[in-house]
Amino acid sequence: MNPNWKIFLPVIIALFLNFGCGTAEAVGGYLSGYEEVEPKPTAVSWWSTLAYLLSLVAVFAVVVVMAYFTAKFIGGRLCRQAAAEC
Repeated sequence: MNPNWKIFLPVIIALFLNFGCGTAEAVGGYLSGYEEVEPKPTAVSWWSTLAYLLSLVAVFAVVVVMAYFTAKFIGGRLCRQAAAEC
């Protein structure tokens, strides 16, 4: 097989696959059946809002605790390493 086919074969396949993309525009486009509806706001539950805020606080607390233990772990290793080098 000619080595140039390794370059041209993907290009030819991409061109054949790309020819099918124009059919949606000929029919009317992907938004042809779209009808705009009047947006209505949903009812907000205070329980869901409170639960969301509590979950944010809980995630923040977990991240702070993880950062504390990571700093303590890395600080202990660096302190022992610095003491061994002196």
